[in-house]
Amino acid sequence: MENKLRKAKIDYWESDGKYIDVAYVQEDGQKVKATFKRIGWRTPPQDVLSQTVESLNHGPAYTAGKLGRPSS
Repeated sequence: MENKLRKAKIDYWESDGKYIDVAYVQEDGQKVKATFKRIGWRTPPQDVLSQTVESLNHGPAYTAGKLGRPSS
């Protein structure tokens, strides 16, 4: 069975979209249900990307370790 013929539908969508449940019925009548957790983006939203780039451009505020201690 091709994916587009399965007619999968979203049964549950958490308010922030972090978790979704997807269900479909196979040719032999078996019901399949899967829960997916979003862990990242293929392409991030432009506002998130610009905030991240801006934060990275400032560099670290403090570096821990033997060589990273501020001089006193």
